[in-house]
Amino acid sequence: MLNEILQNEIYTIMKGESLYTKSGNYEYKKLNKFSGRLEFIRTMRNTINHYEPLLPLFVGCINNQTKAIKSSQVYTALCELNDTWHFEPNKSQTFSTTLNINTKLTTYNIPKIRLLEMMKSYSYNKK
Repeated sequence: MLNEILQNEIYTIMKGESLYTKSGNYEYKKLNKFSGRLEFIRTMRNTINHYEPLLPLFVGCINNQTKAIKSSQVYTALCELNDTWHFEPNKSQTFSTTLNINTKLTTYNIPKIRLLEMMKSYSYNKK
């Protein structure tokens, strides 16, 4: 486990506030909740990396109790991710190629076109 100074730096970067109060006390309760959410995010990442479905993980964390979903670890961890990282989809793809290819550009064929361009540049460099 990291020492208090490093934990405070990580918390400050992600939350914009310090774990130290004005009186100089360290807020261990906030740190424990934050560390729990980070641990669940790590568990989600490991699940995804092993190509396992996330739904059983989510259901297992909510339990069979009459607990509301909004008070579960799943909800708070996902809110933490959503509040910290903002994802903006790039809807406009700009792509130019020197090859004479008459095809619709897709995420599937762009890497192949780049590979063809690289092969073409190598063949010109060899001449």
